[in-house]
Amino acid sequence: MMVARVKEHSRINRSEPSICPSNKNKEDTFARSASAQTISVCDHLEEGPQMSVYWRTLHMLATDPIYQKEVALGKRIGFYRLGKELGAGNFSKVKLGIHVLTKEKVAVKIMDRTKMDAKAQRLLDREIKSMEHMNHPNIIRLFECVETLTRTHLVVEYAGGGELYAFVHERGKLTDADAKPLFAQIVAAVSHMVRIFSNFRRF
Repeated sequence: MMVARVKEHSRINRSEPSICPSNKNKEDTFARSASAQTISVCDHLEEGPQMSVYWRTLHMLATDPIYQKEVALGKRIGFYRLGKELGAGNFSKVKLGIHVLTKEKVAVKIMDRTKMDAKAQRLLDREIKSMEHMNHPNIIRLFECVETLTRTHLVVEYAGGGELYAFVHERGKLTDADAKPLFAQIVAAVSHMVRIFSNFRRF
């Protein structure tokens, strides 16, 4: 997840965030942000003009059968409608996501925990913990983690420019004018990670 990417300037405005605990069966637990998939809606809550857009949308997501069908088909998770596939790996795939309120684009990394052994799940938890501490303009940002019974969804910043490797491979040899700012961004990102990890030895 720390792969260098060519990022477009895009930020999601988080409204009324909530926190949910991580898997309680794990020894190491940490706070993970919640989405509509994990936020409970009171039974007595009824839609009305006094409800904010956030709660009106949350109510719709919790009660709308069309939404439930989209979740079952893997077309939506929480506040995000899932689109085209951006990439795939051994245990995961990455899809483009659109936030239903802000319409911002994100990348959603979907991991099937049923295919992971104990070591892979430990590495996943370490990856999430590491990303939670990263807050740097040259590092892909983790917005939230949404967990279901069998899958973990990492909602991260969308880098519309693609991977840096592909960018260099496409252009061939870069000029000094092109290479210097890219190199400076990589050094700044690595420096930030070293500083963070030196403060959090548990990683």
